Amino acid sequence: MPELHIGTSGWSFPEWKSTFYAGVPQRRWLEHYASVFPTVEVNMTFRRAMTAGVAAKWREAVGDGFRFAVKAHQRLTHRTRLGDPGDTVPFFAGTARLLGRALGPILVQTPPNLPRDDGLLRDFLAVWPDDLDAAFEFRHASWFADEVYARLADAGAALVAAETAESAAVLVPTAPFVYVRLRADEYPDDALDVWAKRLAALEAARAWVYFKHEATSTDRALALAARLS
Repeated sequence: MPELHIGTSGWSFPEWKSTFYAGVPQRRWLEHYASVFPTVEVNMTFRRAMTAGVAAKWREAVGDGFRFAVKAHQRLTHRTRLGDPGDTVPFFAGTARLLGRALGPILVQTPPNLPRDDGLLRDFLAVWPDDLDAAFEFRHASWFADEVYARLADAGAALVAAETAESAAVLVPTAPFVYVRLRADEYPDDALDVWAKRLAALEAARAWVYFKHEATSTDRALALAARLS
């Protein structure tokens, strides 16, 4: 069974103020979150580059075992669409490394309208740094093919297993770790039991699992993460 790291996609939500963060000043929300969960997925880095100041603040707020899963900047995935990685990847990698010991895997989420391109993926993986764990979330169906899985495996990169209300997760281990994003509308106990069994059966060393927060459901993601842990 892999070492499980289960958390939520984000930690700073106003809807959690009166429940999960009741009595906790906002400046200590991350510290409180990290006292309960071992990891969090960060979306902020998709919009803007992390600064040294932000990285230092986050590192100081969490314990030694806590890890941030960082979403790759949109310049890599949406503006250049995995193209020109020699320019985009080194800059992003430098900002991600500011987290030091607290850095977990990097989520590389491609646009839904980017179809499979083996040459594009090959060139991107060729310049991806060996010290950063990359997890690719492909959102065009053409990418889900054995040849793509083999290329990811050769590079030690993971295929993200993303479950939504519209589509089931494709759980194909291609790296020493797996990355799972659970974003369906409902997760009753039997559905969580299925995921617990799927994760337990994996031969990977680590599994990173994140639940999506919904503003209409105050602490659903927190409750689900706690139940699966």
